[in-house]
Amino acid sequence: MRLTDESGTIVAVNDAYCKMTGLEAERWKASRSRWFMPRRKTGSNCSAIFRSIRQPRASRKRQDQRTLRDGRVLALEITDSFIEIQDRPLLMLSLFRDVTAQKRLEEQLRQSQKMEAIGQLAGGVAHDFNNILTVIHGHASLLSAAGLDETGARSAQQIAQAAERAAGLTRQLLTFSRRQLIQPKRLDMNKSSAT
Repeated sequence: MRLTDESGTIVAVNDAYCKMTGLEAERWKASRSRWFMPRRKTGSNCSAIFRSIRQPRASRKRQDQRTLRDGRVLALEITDSFIEIQDRPLLMLSLFRDVTAQKRLEEQLRQSQKMEAIGQLAGGVAHDFNNILTVIHGHASLLSAAGLDETGARSAQQIAQAAERAAGLTRQLLTFSRRQLIQPKRLDMNKSSAT
């Protein structure tokens, strides 16, 4: 908590504010609050904030980043409102809530969601590609069994080997996407028994 007058001079701070900023109350008292304000291209200052929320006498909540003297960067949720103390001009009460850890967790969640989406895409591509490879592998097997000349048989074998290497890549994509690969098995329809 910080109390500031219209000129930007700090009237009072509480222990939590001192702990957050790393400075004792005596260092803050009668100092200019803009020391802790973010650097803005718009050049806003404490007086401008006073004017912006004084009209409706309402509170204003905002989020901002602040860099402290020790180099720490804090993500803060700041609520500004006015209080009246008898026989004194209005003071601005600013409440600061450190949301740095929350922002960090939100960013980690966003990254996790991106990785999940990439995994789903990789799994879909792998399954579609696996279907194409099944056709290629099947035709390569048919060519090998067709009694081709030596050159044709070698080409059919190269096609089958390339399809097998591509199937290995498909398995890696499916591993990345955390999906299980359905392993194709040869089935001789002539040997299957009717029930």
